[in-house]
Amino acid sequence: MADATSLITRPRPAFGLQAAIATARPRQWLKNGLVLAALVYAGRLTTTGDVARAGLAFLVFCLISSSGYVLNDVVDAASDTNHPFKRSRPIPAGTLGTREALIFGSSMALAGLAVALALGPAFEAVSAAYLALSALYSVILKHRAGLDILTICGLFELRALAGAVAIGVAESIWLAVMTALLAAFLVVGKRRAELGVFGLNSAGARRSLQGYSTVILDGLTAVVAVGAAACYCAYCLLARGLPPHHLMLPTLPFVVVGLARYARLTGPGMRGPEDGFLRDRLLLIDVAMWAVLTAGLLYWAR
Repeated sequence: MADATSLITRPRPAFGLQAAIATARPRQWLKNGLVLAALVYAGRLTTTGDVARAGLAFLVFCLISSSGYVLNDVVDAASDTNHPFKRSRPIPAGTLGTREALIFGSSMALAGLAVALALGPAFEAVSAAYLALSALYSVILKHRAGLDILTICGLFELRALAGAVAIGVAESIWLAVMTALLAAFLVVGKRRAELGVFGLNSAGARRSLQGYSTVILDGLTAVVAVGAAACYCAYCLLARGLPPHHLMLPTLPFVVVGLARYARLTGPGMRGPEDGFLRDRLLLIDVAMWAVLTAGLLYWAR
């Protein structure tokens, strides 16, 4: 069994761009779409300058989130060799050296912070806070049951806040609450999937799983899903600036179907939230229809 010492001291492979890109996990940039939420819901999607600023913010978060994934893989390199999915990642597989990975990850973090300066000191502060929390999660917090979920919720909240700061609007309380509920729903689903693969004490399982059980995670899934649906319903009925006559309500069934479908997909074999989303055609169609209907109502039915 490989240990941390052997992973660091064994001959390092040459830096490979393909391995480095794989370690950056571009598939997970989907999560950074949350940076664009404030642009859409603030009605700024037709404002060229704000679209450009939001696009730049999205780029920043792709860079700094990927630097966090690199650090996470370096920290977990030894344990990932026992994981049925993660052992094929470049660092535990030995196709990318830890030193090269750290240089690559640090370069992305510095590049992201440099670009963030163009969006002002407030955005720079939010970006730095995201980097710090992401690093703390990789080293400590992901091993603590409960704190792992709360930390990921915090990372999602910082994405949403960053999008609002980038275009100079106040973050909506509806966006903040929905972001927290959606993030909790996604990460609880991921823990359910991991528990199905490993059980509690299998080699390769994250330590925080020992603080959960199927009953706990099923209960959390139900509570958070109901909370998210109720919050979205309240948004459609009560939020200011929406189309008249509660015209946003027809988007609610798509949210309910999406939550139910994702919950059904979080079984053994799902590698992460983006995996469940990208592999399921019905879920993709549901989200696409929700997005088109929502944009149409927000921009043409007011």
